[in-house]
Amino acid sequence: MDLALVFQFYWGGRINETGESFAYEPPRCKKAVLVKHRISYDELVDRVYTYMQLDRNICKLNLWFRNAVGQDIFAGVQLECENDIDMLYHMKSMSPHTACEIYVEVESRTYHIQSDHEGGQTSLLENDFEKESNSMFCTEVTESA
Repeated sequence: MDLALVFQFYWGGRINETGESFAYEPPRCKKAVLVKHRISYDELVDRVYTYMQLDRNICKLNLWFRNAVGQDIFAGVQLECENDIDMLYHMKSMSPHTACEIYVEVESRTYHIQSDHEGGQTSLLENDFEKESNSMFCTEVTESA
């Protein structure tokens, strides 16, 4: 039997690690959904892109799962693959709390337009991601000759 979970998604703020705890500032949930079946990593990522109305060609998401590990002590685990989702479901099956808090960081994909002036060809080169955790939209394109 699958474990039905309430997922609470937080974005537009920042992750705050203080002492032994892991929290989100400001602590306002942007979206909450009941998931009645086991969700895969890819489905979770797809849903977050949809909820946030972001284009995966422009932005990359980093997902963090927050779980209670003691009295008022919370740990954060980055979700990067299917094994991390297995861990999330295992931890939630043993936790008295029913909500699954997911913190979302957004990184913008930075592209540079490179032109070959002699041949007239233009190419789009992708650089490393740049963290834009306070931004809802990622739209950085720069031109270099």
